[in-house]
Amino acid sequence: MTILDDFESAWSEQAAPDLSSYVTRLVASGQRQLLSELCQIDLERRWKATACVSRWTASKYKDALGPLLDRESLCQLLRWEFYVRNCWGDFPSRLDFVAQWGDVADDLGPLLAEMSIPRPVVRCLHNGQVVSTVLLEGRLEIGRQKTAEAASFGVVPACDGARMIVAPIDNTCLSRRAISIRQSSRHAVTIENHGSNAPLATDRSESVERGSSITVLMPVKLRLSEAILISVDPPLTRQ
Repeated sequence: MTILDDFESAWSEQAAPDLSSYVTRLVASGQRQLLSELCQIDLERRWKATACVSRWTASKYKDALGPLLDRESLCQLLRWEFYVRNCWGDFPSRLDFVAQWGDVADDLGPLLAEMSIPRPVVRCLHNGQVVSTVLLEGRLEIGRQKTAEAASFGVVPACDGARMIVAPIDNTCLSRRAISIRQSSRHAVTIENHGSNAPLATDRSESVERGSSITVLMPVKLRLSEAILISVDPPLTRQ
């Protein structure tokens, strides 16, 4: 068995085996190139664990390994962290994640762009017809057109995700920032009501009061007005 196999076996027998001893073994045996893979195994196990185990991020491994973790290895570890957290964690967006690692952003950005991660699909329907569709990554703000926005319908980038414009600026029945949606687990989303004076109803007979939020399982539909319906469907696949 290899040292990595030993580490996998140790994880099967106990929660969070001592990483440092396996780092020492890899360095002593001239296998420093496997340190990133060792950390990737540990990181994935921690985020998937059901027991009370701390969820580490790449910064923890960077602090622990110091110069042993070179730039290329760090980027590969960050790539895996992004994937793991989007499968079993808190679903960070690419933009937010890369922004946290500005010193390696030039290398990390292209690595994340190559990744295909199943995400929930949000659609806006007007009188039963789909007018906008977007994959839910980060936070999605939904509302009517703002003064600075050229289009009265569509999806535009936002600082922490995206913004879906579902009505023209003169449709004052709908707030410019009506609701926001963020994925909260593998099977659920959190919906916040920012602007509607009246509670917003879902097809699950749940309501979202103004200034409050609810977490609901997907698929779910939310009616913003008589004509406007928002639907959120789960990813087609999840590895």
